[in-house]
Amino acid sequence: VVDLAILFRDEKSAHSDEQHLATVDTFLVGAANDEITSAATIAFSRLDRLPMVLPSRPSSWRHLLDEVSRRKGIAFHVVMEADSVTIQKEIAAKGGAYSILGPYAMMEDVRVGRLQASRIVNPDIKRFVTLAMPKKGPLTLACKVIAQLIQQTAKELEGKGALRLGPGTTKARTGAR
Repeated sequence: VVDLAILFRDEKSAHSDEQHLATVDTFLVGAANDEITSAATIAFSRLDRLPMVLPSRPSSWRHLLDEVSRRKGIAFHVVMEADSVTIQKEIAAKGGAYSILGPYAMMEDVRVGRLQASRIVNPDIKRFVTLAMPKKGPLTLACKVIAQLIQQTAKELEGKGALRLGPGTTKARTGAR
């Protein structure tokens, strides 16, 4: 039995058993000092035919990315499918391909200079982080305390800008590419 789960949603959840924690951006992630990810933002259309490592199908995240690419009339050049975020980051760090990730997945690698990332715009691809709780039965006191700590931590991280890239976490950046 799972008492609490942190979930990434492609749209805001209407489930009464989920509490919204954060709304986060999506980033194109590449090797440190990569030219394509050198700007703060990158238009989704620039992802056309870039070598990519993406999660395999079926995946709700991959489905969303495929839908947006169809709407924008671009084609992903998927050179590898990997459900492991660690593998996606390793391939990106070595310069073999790019990946599309959220801030939690890559922020520390960007901070230490192992990866570089540009926020994807036009369209912005937002993801919603939720805290899911059991549909049946009351939460134990321990679960209630942990849920409160998770909510408090999420608010603190968002308030401190910990989920955004900016000066000090990457080299200086300018407009969209």
